[in-house]
Amino acid sequence: MASKYECRCGEIVRTNLSEGHQVHLLVSERLLELSDSQLAEGIDSLLDRISLESSVVAVCRKCGRLAVIDKYYNVKLYEPAPAR
Repeated sequence: MASKYECRCGEIVRTNLSEGHQVHLLVSERLLELSDSQLAEGIDSLLDRISLESSVVAVCRKCGRLAVIDKYYNVKLYEPAPAR
């Protein structure tokens, strides 16, 4: 997975999970429903699977747009709601 994208506002948003950019994983419930054989594989295998198959969620520091990035690096941007 690429480690950054350019937001619509022009800001470069970094998405690497190991660099401390305050990104999050959006984990499917399907990934958390584990069979006995998957549990037997160990925690490292489970964590690898979760990180590879989950979407990354990042927020642009400049404009506040939220990005959901799937495992194929399709980026969906969401505008922040206006303050009331």
